[in-house]
Formats: sequence, C-alpha cells, structure tokens
Amino acid sequence: MVPLIPFLRITISTQLTATEVNNRINCLLNADNAFRTKYYPEIKISAYDGDYRNASIEMVRHTWYNNSFKPVIRGTVNTVNDSCSIELRLRLHLLVMIFVIFFLSITLIGGGLIAILSFSKNSGFAALPFLMGLIMYSFMQIAFVLECRVVQREMMRLFEPCTLVDNA
Repeated sequence: MVPLIPFLRITISTQLTATEVNNRINCLLNADNAFRTKYYPEIKISAYDGDYRNASIEMVRHTWYNNSFKPVIRGTVNTVNDSCSIELRLRLHLLVMIFVIFFLSITLIGGGLIAILSFSKNSGFAALPFLMGLIMYSFMQIAFVLECRVVQREMMRLFEPCTLVDNA
C-alpha cells in the first residue's frame, strides 16, 4: 500500500565498526576532500550535503538535475556489539509537502465547485481538476520512489558488507 504522504524507512545492518561507519559517512558528506579519494577510492557514489553529529545523520543527495521531490534523509547510527545498525528515514522536504497539500486542496475544492455548478449541464470539464490532482500526486509518488531507490542502492554500496534489515 502506498502511503498518502511519501516516506521510507530503511535499516541497514553492517559488520563495520563504529569508527569505520563514521569515516564513511564523513567521506560521503565531504565528497571532494582528499581523505575520501585517498582512503576510499572504490566508493563511487554521489555527493551528499548534510550534517553528521553524535551518531545523527541529516543529508540530501546532490543531483545535476533539479528535482524537488528528492528525499531528505535523517537517521541514526546504533552500535550493537561489534557491528552497526544504520536507521534512515526518507521523506519529502517540508516546503514541498506544504506546496503539494496546497495544490491538491485547491484542485479538489475547485473540482468540487465545478462539479456542483456544472452538474445540471453535464459538462465534461468537471473531471479536469480531479485529473490534474491525480497527475500531480502520481508524479510526486513516482519521483520520490525513484529517488529513494537511488539513495537505498548508494547506502547499501557505502556500508558494504551489509544487509537490509527493514524496508518499510
């Protein structure tokens, strides 16, 4: 079932130590620095912009194209014995969610008013605002899911060897 507001939770379990996970996350966030190219040249993933402090992550992936529906990634790194568990939550940016809710509410209210006013005339234009809202919502869901797949694939590659524990 597709959630009304798109989000994704990912839990990655890895055998890496906490220090190694910290180093990889810092290299991911500082993609252009010499430390990454010297110690992790095999990690070929996109650059991310964000912050990592006290085992708490907040970042967004850089893209060469403009996509407002790319997820904001927040998460934590938990140490369990000799391994680490990385819990990530992906969601839309707050301003994008507000815009989508505003757009959908306007189209639904407008569609309802047009449907009520043109009910006696049997006009085909009454379905147009509903169709616009459906197209906008579908576009948002598809763009978000595609961006989440890229992020998930890159996070799995970053923390190899790892397993995907939870994907909800």
